[in-house]
Amino acid sequence: MMRCMKRFLATVAFVLLATRAAAQAAIVTRNVNLREGPSTTSAIKQKLEPPDELTLLDSTQTNGYYEVRVAGGEQGWVWARNVRITGGGGPPAMFHGCPPEGLAVQEYRKESNRKKNRITRPQAADIDAGATIDSVLHTGDDRTRWSDTRGASPLAVVHGPARC
Repeated sequence: MMRCMKRFLATVAFVLLATRAAAQAAIVTRNVNLREGPSTTSAIKQKLEPPDELTLLDSTQTNGYYEVRVAGGEQGWVWARNVRITGGGGPPAMFHGCPPEGLAVQEYRKESNRKKNRITRPQAADIDAGATIDSVLHTGDDRTRWSDTRGASPLAVVHGPARC
């Protein structure tokens, strides 16, 4: 059971590893749907209204949509004509009472928090293509198998309770 939990946590940690690129802030200027994909045929996740604040995950439009993250952390796509880019942005000053750099006291924890402060989509050079689900599940010394400067983009689907 403990090994299963370690594998699950390792997978989650690799999914969260990513980029240092600066995000752009935007606000909703007209009611807009947050969708699962960049299309009117994609499912609606929630309705956004002015002046809801957004973080652009990618400033390049896809089919007239921006990929965004809303204040609550939900990610999705919004029609670009219904939002206005407001500037460089970046993470909010506080999120649920915690600043983006975290509240760590020890230096090694501060450095770890800096590396985990991910607010934008990773670029291809930020991803270690060798960090796959299979490689994460292999046994080995995790201190030497993985880079602390590059991320991973493993994909796994868990149906029902995890069984190991």
